Amino acid sequence: MTDFLVIRLHPAAPVDPGAPPPPPPATGFAAYLTGLVVTVYARSFEHPTGLGVPLGSASYDDPDPSKNTIVQDLSLASPIGLKSVATAVVPISVPPGSPDYNDIVVSVTRGGKRIVDRSVNYDVSVYRSPPNPSPLPPDGFSYATLEPVALYLTLPDPHIGVDPSRYVDLPQDGSPPNFSDLQTAVNKVLEDDPGGSPDITRLTPDQCTHIANEILFNRDIDPLPQPPGGHTVDDLYTAGGSASDTDRQRFESDLTTYYTIHGTKATVLAKYIYSMSAALACASTSHTTQKIGFSFPILPGLAPEGATIAEATVVISQ
Repeated sequence: MTDFLVIRLHPAAPVDPGAPPPPPPATGFAAYLTGLVVTVYARSFEHPTGLGVPLGSASYDDPDPSKNTIVQDLSLASPIGLKSVATAVVPISVPPGSPDYNDIVVSVTRGGKRIVDRSVNYDVSVYRSPPNPSPLPPDGFSYATLEPVALYLTLPDPHIGVDPSRYVDLPQDGSPPNFSDLQTAVNKVLEDDPGGSPDITRLTPDQCTHIANEILFNRDIDPLPQPPGGHTVDDLYTAGGSASDTDRQRFESDLTTYYTIHGTKATVLAKYIYSMSAALACASTSHTTQKIGFSFPILPGLAPEGATIAEATVVISQ
């Protein structure tokens, strides 16, 4: 008996299903899958970040299509054809002594580059196959009907020019972002910001807040909300337009939510950036300092009242 995790992949907004190659290039949602690899890690008390024990992976671009383990969904019911959803089937291989895999973290790359992912999942459902259907038939209909689903995963548009080195997101569980990823993103923001090239070890709180907003208000990854129902802004705010007051209020609510969520996350990220700057300053000082000293009283609390307390100084040199 083989265990699998079934992961449904979908775009952030409705798109045309498109067509996979050949001939290249893929179009529509099929292009979202090109170069895609989904890797699952176990999350446990021993590995709270979840990146300690890889359990398995699924990929899309095998030269032999029969070996793909990410497949675009296919409906045989009306309307027949490809859908803008794909299914990744990750076979689970647990090393001896490894933690249970019901709590997982998912890492997603496309074309070898890590793409945005916020997926930390606890107590996921596992697909346990009946005897001898392994490997599962990698076709769009078979994969699309697999249940239970472990999780749903949103894929960003591959046509958007997102620079992954300039973006870092806050983990959903409240843990700090990866230090190396954060340092890379901060350096990239400072490199791109007009006139912005301060010493990364001496960032002020205001500079940290500015950098955090630059990172998180990424309109490529999280574009502004659009008027609902296919309306335009003209429809919402022109008297006698086709949009209703409900449409306008929903649009305004979506905008408020957008700025509130991103602003709150930026405030949190700014604190991590300030901590990173302080840590780098401490590391720099440690590398350049030749000696340090500590002064402390001798036998504190034992001297008579009013007596002078002698002090000793210990100096440590490299």
